[in-house]
Amino acid sequence: MHQEITEVSEVKGDLVKIRFTKQPMCSCCNFSTFCKCGEDELSVTNLPFPVEPGDKVEVGVEERVSLVSSILLFGIPVIIFVLTVLLLKQQPAIHSFIAACCAIMVYYIIIKLGVRKKEKYFCLKILRKV
Repeated sequence: MHQEITEVSEVKGDLVKIRFTKQPMCSCCNFSTFCKCGEDELSVTNLPFPVEPGDKVEVGVEERVSLVSSILLFGIPVIIFVLTVLLLKQQPAIHSFIAACCAIMVYYIIIKLGVRKKEKYFCLKILRKV
C-alpha cells in the first residue's frame, strides 16, 4: 500500500477534506488524471475514527488499485491500438493509424465516464491518526 501523511483541513459530518502535496501522493497512482487525485484537497468518507481540522492522518492507496489503474491506462490501450492496426492492415497505413488513435480516444472517454460510477474503488483510505 502506498501511504502518505496528510493534514485534515475540514470536517463536515462524515465527509473529511484532507490537504496533501500533489507530487508524492499522485506519483504512486497512474490513475490520478481520471480520479480527483490531482487536487490539493480530497474528500474522504471512510472514517474509522473521529478527526478534527488540523489533525495529521495517514492515508493510503492499495497496490491493487495502482496495478488496475496502470493496466487500464497503459496495457489495454496498447492492445486496442495493435488490434485496430491489425484489423485494418488492408487499409493504407495512415487510415489504420488514425482509426487506432480514434479507438483509443473512445476508450479513454468510456473510462473517464466509468470512473465516476466506480469512484469508491479508486478512493483513498484513512489508515490512522498520527
